[in-house]
Amino acid sequence: MTSHMLHRDVLEKTSHEIAKLEGERELAEREIAVASAVEHARAEVKLGKVKSALTEAHRRLEAQVGEIVKDADDHIAQLKAKAKTAKGQATQQLRSTAEQLQQRRDTLATKLASLKHATAGHWSTAKAELDTSLEELRKLRESGASGGA
Repeated sequence: MTSHMLHRDVLEKTSHEIAKLEGERELAEREIAVASAVEHARAEVKLGKVKSALTEAHRRLEAQVGEIVKDADDHIAQLKAKAKTAKGQATQQLRSTAEQLQQRRDTLATKLASLKHATAGHWSTAKAELDTSLEELRKLRESGASGGA
């Protein structure tokens, strides 16, 4: 199993957890709005626990995507180093590939930032955009972006 597949599985698990927790957070907030004093206190405790778990899940997702971004940064640096010693058309190809990877990497980082602030209602859309960015980065790397590595 490739590291991209492992990253994808871990990201998917964390993503599902966040979506579930966002739903639980919204439910707990609705319960608070209609609760009696005792129910209100229980709902507040539940909301605190869900928010804490949600914060932790978001932290894990950010770390997981951060690892993918770091891998992309390393790959970009390798391509740029190879471009310095390459000859002829290979130099331009390596530079072009590094630029394309940099663009995909930057898009991925932007999508992660938007995902961090997505509410339950927008989670699916934001997650789909992150998945698309991850897939584009993966495809570019697999389609010869290794620069002969």
